[in-house]
Amino acid sequence: MNWIEFGQLAPAIGLNISFVSNSVNLFFGCLVLFIGLGVFIYSTAYMKNYPEDKKTVFYTSLSLFTLAMLGLIFTDNLLLLFLFWEMTSACSFFLIGFKNEKEEVRDKAKWALYTTVGGGLFLLTGIVMASQIGVENGLNPIQSFSLTELAKIEHFYRHDLFSLSFILIFIGLASKSALFPFSFWLPLAMAGPTPVSSFLHSATMVKAGFILAVKLFPLYGDQALWQNSFIIIGSLSAFHAAIQCFLQRNLKTMLAYSTSCVLGILAILIGLGAFKAHVSFIVFILAHALYKAALFQIAGYLDSRYKTKDFIELQKFKFDNKLALLTVVLSTLSMVGIPLTMGFYAKEFIYYSALKSSFPILITFIIFFANCCMGIQAINFLRVFWPKKEKRLQTSEVSTLLIIPAFAYSLVATILAIAPGLTNLNISLSAILKNFSLSNPAVTLKLWHGLAYPYDIVILLSVLTILISISGSFLFSKHLDKFTIFSNRYHDFSLWNLNKVLLDFYLGQFKKLFSILQNGNLRQYLIITLSTVAGLVLIGLLKVESYALPSLDFTITKALLYSGMLIGLFLTLATSRHYRVLIYFAISGLFIALFFAFHSAMDVSMTQLLVESLSLFFIFFMVKALGFEYVVRTNQLANFFISLFFGLTFLAFYLIEKVNFSSLASNFYKDNSYLLAKGENIVNVILVDFRALDTFGEVIVVTIAIIGVGSLLTKKGGQHE
Repeated sequence: MNWIEFGQLAPAIGLNISFVSNSVNLFFGCLVLFIGLGVFIYSTAYMKNYPEDKKTVFYTSLSLFTLAMLGLIFTDNLLLLFLFWEMTSACSFFLIGFKNEKEEVRDKAKWALYTTVGGGLFLLTGIVMASQIGVENGLNPIQSFSLTELAKIEHFYRHDLFSLSFILIFIGLASKSALFPFSFWLPLAMAGPTPVSSFLHSATMVKAGFILAVKLFPLYGDQALWQNSFIIIGSLSAFHAAIQCFLQRNLKTMLAYSTSCVLGILAILIGLGAFKAHVSFIVFILAHALYKAALFQIAGYLDSRYKTKDFIELQKFKFDNKLALLTVVLSTLSMVGIPLTMGFYAKEFIYYSALKSSFPILITFIIFFANCCMGIQAINFLRVFWPKKEKRLQTSEVSTLLIIPAFAYSLVATILAIAPGLTNLNISLSAILKNFSLSNPAVTLKLWHGLAYPYDIVILLSVLTILISISGSFLFSKHLDKFTIFSNRYHDFSLWNLNKVLLDFYLGQFKKLFSILQNGNLRQYLIITLSTVAGLVLIGLLKVESYALPSLDFTITKALLYSGMLIGLFLTLATSRHYRVLIYFAISGLFIALFFAFHSAMDVSMTQLLVESLSLFFIFFMVKALGFEYVVRTNQLANFFISLFFGLTFLAFYLIEKVNFSSLASNFYKDNSYLLAKGENIVNVILVDFRALDTFGEVIVVTIAIIGVGSLLTKKGGQHE
């Protein structure tokens, strides 16, 4: 399907939308659609009391966000992937900042946008570098953005740009998936409504980086740089987030930091690269998406009914909703990793992969520590529904739709875990890993693998994780007063404060630069523009080896034309009257138009004549209408040196002895102007057909100028300040 119509050329150069529906993409796509369906159903109850205009913004943003995620998952074109990537950032900004009447919410949405979009710029640069590798290996500029075509290059990793392209792509990936040191934006996203948190944290926004990693695995995955980057950053992310998770009392914030733990573990798994690590990666993504979406929605249900998200406060309430209790039991047990849950299978494979890694002790300890911190908070979440309560407090009635989608997630996860054979889960996982893993053995989820190493250690770690999660939760309650004081004081070990200082500093510098570049002074604009252009040209001229004076073919006609131009300019410099400046400029411009006509460039001559005429009348009436001072006051000496610098720079450009310009573009237009556009005048074909949008933009500019002139000519009366 062509996404840029360019006559007969589009199919030839590959300008088409490329969507690939392999098993990995279908897995992520189905996960997004299933979680998204529940989020939309949940939203109908959660958003029922909001005004219609707010609902319109919410559902539009959520729909576009879902569409962008599906596009990101299924596209095979890196440029198109980047467009969907940025579309998710833009939509998440509106979703996180939905309650924009609060300044705090606006700030959090803003910083989340800065982080993800800023990382996207690194991603784009890395994509362009990967494309350049493809071009230098025989692909055309369009095909070089195709993941399928890039994967066919045998020695992709040997190119000089390989390492730099991966580092830039990895920065973009880490910023989107909230890996260290970009993990600070994920808790900020809690400012959004609960349906948004449920969607972003389970199957969409934070998983986008890993979806990209899966797509890029054939290009970078077998290199040490890939493995070390993911393992190191994943370990830092998991360890840091585990501490943060343990210190939270707010249910949504606790779930946010537990998501950061999960993201760190997923990064470790994708860096390990072994088949078991790939299995645990896919299983953990599935398990986490289902239990995290459910728990976020239950947190929203509790907040809507009891007006608090503090699980210490929530323990004072008596609960009578058995469906909510069952949902929390199934989801938190999966989060802890109790047998017969999806979380159990994921945890078993994760510990196996860690023990088989190059650094088994360190990686296993980090994953074990993260699992224990998440497990303690999962049991704390479950104890909100503990039977023993002090009293029943007055609560608000809420819709059952705030529970049903969460129950559906937990029920599906439980069915898959109890009967992986009957549900064809093993077959599906095997099919997914054929497109992802370098090896293709069948996947079998089972409760017991025997006691041979490393399964004996895996069982021990699994049991310890469960015991520490349960005992840690009760120990937490026993020393609640001391812990509350500690957590209130040290609940934020994130890098947010440091990042905010740095970001505020850079924004301050940008504001200062803006005040210099955009201060409303036209003369300042001209000085900066002319100096910058001349400076850039001069940098290029430093590499020129030889210059030569051109042959001067003066005739009387040329001498008269040059004299007319110079006389007009000198008279302009000599006068201080507005109307005389305009007239003398017009005289100089008239001779320039005659110069073009003398050299048979009639179209340029007519354009120049039109510009000079319009400029004369436009500026004349503007001066008259706005009442400028009669005398022109300028810094003649400064203007002289700026003009001299600009003129000499371009004179040097004219004196270059020999310039070898590439004829690739010229030959293309010469060969295709008549064939594709049916026009013999190549210049006109370029302007009207090949650069139609550019010409259309110029027409718009002229139209705006005409409207401006018309408004000045028709202005009646009024006082001017």
